[in-house]
Amino acid sequence: IIIFNTMESENILHKNISAFKQFLGKENGELPTENEKFGNKTRSTSTWSFKFIINDKGKCKDKTPFLILLIATTAAEIQHRSSIRKTWGNESVVPGFEVAQLFMLGVESKGPNEWVASYCSGTSFVMKTDSDVFVNIIYLIEKLLRPLSPPPQNYFTGCLMKRHKPIRNKKSKWYISEEEYLGDKYHPFCSGTSYVFSGDLASNIVNASLMIKYIHLEDVYVGLCLKVKGRQTVPPPSCSLFNIYKVTFSPCLYNNIITSHHIPTNEHILY
Repeated sequence: IIIFNTMESENILHKNISAFKQFLGKENGELPTENEKFGNKTRSTSTWSFKFIINDKGKCKDKTPFLILLIATTAAEIQHRSSIRKTWGNESVVPGFEVAQLFMLGVESKGPNEWVASYCSGTSFVMKTDSDVFVNIIYLIEKLLRPLSPPPQNYFTGCLMKRHKPIRNKKSKWYISEEEYLGDKYHPFCSGTSYVFSGDLASNIVNASLMIKYIHLEDVYVGLCLKVKGRQTVPPPSCSLFNIYKVTFSPCLYNNIITSHHIPTNEHILY
């Protein structure tokens, strides 16, 4: 697992990109899926031992962020990361609030939560999102999180997904076998494109992951971890804040949402 922010870490990744791809097992830098075949054997990722091979563990050494941004990326997305650093991922975008931004490569659902619990447990909030998502950090902090004073515990919100059923079509991106998940419906969860939670929940999710079988659908799995701990997701004030699809751009609309999905590199800068 690679957790990084600095350009020094970016340079290390760039110089060793071929080795990291080989280590991670796929050309785009993603982990093998659950029960993926290795040669003539089937290996479940729930048995993998993960470690941080690049780790900006000193990110919170001299500060306690109000918000940590954990952005899932792949090895090849150099331009995505550059544009995010220059725009919404800039740590100084909201004056008066300490924001820490980190990119995650080769991460399963336990990884980022384990990092927060180990190296930045005092943070008030954490946002997990993807590199093709636009995030309105100003709205997120000023309109959603700052009014929650003092910062709450057991808080988890995003685009709430209810009554969703496992997809058994093998051609689907969200296919899951009955062997991996036997149930006929999922516990409510928040879309993995972006969700926000209070810092205390990171250790709760890690602890829950020791009790239940891992599944490769990260957002569904986090929802199952919350269920084990008896935690409930909180619907956002408006269903239009967290968007799993691309919102047609206009200054008015983008000033009043938190996320928009499927945003290419050049549009991060434009928006």
